Amino acid sequence: RSASRVNIFIINLAVGDLTVLSFTMTTELLFVVLNQSWTLGNVVCKAVLYIQIITLASTTFILTAMSVDRYLAICRPLKINSLNFSPRKMIILSWTLALVFASPQLFIFKQSVEGVYPDGRLKLECASKGYTEWWQRKMYFTFMTAYILLIPCFVISFCYINVARIVWRQTNIVHLKQVKNNSKLQSGGGECGAKLKTIKMSLSIICVFVVCWTPYFVVHLVYIWSEYTYKIPKWLFACADTTAFLNSALNPIIYGFFNVKFRKRKSN
Repeated sequence: RSASRVNIFIINLAVGDLTVLSFTMTTELLFVVLNQSWTLGNVVCKAVLYIQIITLASTTFILTAMSVDRYLAICRPLKINSLNFSPRKMIILSWTLALVFASPQLFIFKQSVEGVYPDGRLKLECASKGYTEWWQRKMYFTFMTAYILLIPCFVISFCYINVARIVWRQTNIVHLKQVKNNSKLQSGGGECGAKLKTIKMSLSIICVFVVCWTPYFVVHLVYIWSEYTYKIPKWLFACADTTAFLNSALNPIIYGFFNVKFRKRKSN
């Protein structure tokens, strides 16, 4: 019910997490079940992989937008008003960028014939067969790693290093005033505390995202850049993929832990 700036980002992150759990993980199970017997057609093949990348890209773009919003709100409060960067506009931009950056999936993945069964039926597979050269495969996955993981991490780090510096300075100033006046916690201290709690929650969400998704990109980058010659155990692929999806399961725990009202109700 709250319309605070942070809550708007959190709501959209929750939508992204639910999409990952309800669609991306479900379709991944579908690929495992069908294996080399894909029978859902070329259109469904392209649509499924396109939506999968949208869910991933939207999450990282929303996290980046939230970091920029916190940076402007705390470090550049006057500038955020002049730029008119409302959370809703930043959310719309995040989803739009996800739709655009995921579009190569529509050309890369397609249904292809991988052989013939003994009974004469075609053995079909939904796979990344849209490449004509190895360098295209390498460049695209490297590009995806850059816009989903590396660039957002750089932007997020810059924003939160500056935010932490400002909040730390404000907290010290308030603390010194309280010590000097021998007074109890005032509204200024409460405001700094609320900012600090918001920063802790945001940083926790972002750190979990980086920790969960880094193994996935590292494993696949090594595999692709070696042109599939470097043998990676199947269990390592399984662990990397599972850890990546675990991110969407951990986010709600973080939201609940840092929600003040939730914790008060629990203590009562």
